[in-house]
Amino acid sequence: MSLVVGVDVSTTATKAVLQDAEGTVRAVGMSAYSYETPHPLWSEQDPALWWEATRIAVREALEAADTDAEAVEAVGLTGQMHGLVALDDRDEVLRPAILWNDQRNGAECDAIRGIVGRRRLIEITGNDGKDMELNPRAVDIPITRPIGETYTGKDSQLDAATKELLGEIRKTP
Repeated sequence: MSLVVGVDVSTTATKAVLQDAEGTVRAVGMSAYSYETPHPLWSEQDPALWWEATRIAVREALEAADTDAEAVEAVGLTGQMHGLVALDDRDEVLRPAILWNDQRNGAECDAIRGIVGRRRLIEITGNDGKDMELNPRAVDIPITRPIGETYTGKDSQLDAATKELLGEIRKTP
């Protein structure tokens, strides 16, 4: 039987939905996890949780459907937006991911607005530089990370999951 699996990596759990070619849901798997708030307004998570939870949720769905991975012809990924995963030049995780609901960088947002101007910032980016957006987080990382670390940013949990599934980061154009 031809099956597809959809994986949703969210803030508190990863869900896997197994469907047949007609779109009928055959099984669902889920693996829950938490996030950390080490300081007020901070929200972080270990990216390794996402991959482990993906493995558990997919395995759970396959077992519930009484099938194996060879029956899966395609995998679709989705997940929370505006998270930042800091990687070194070998794509190794440098620090916990900064999640979409993190609000630590209010000062950076104010500084960006002060330099560019609120109206111009909206014209350029389409938003007001809110502290829950990705770009101000990227400004914060070089200021707060240890000196000498190499940093490359990946924009989401999906990059991390794609790397685990395919061995490299790929995006659909």
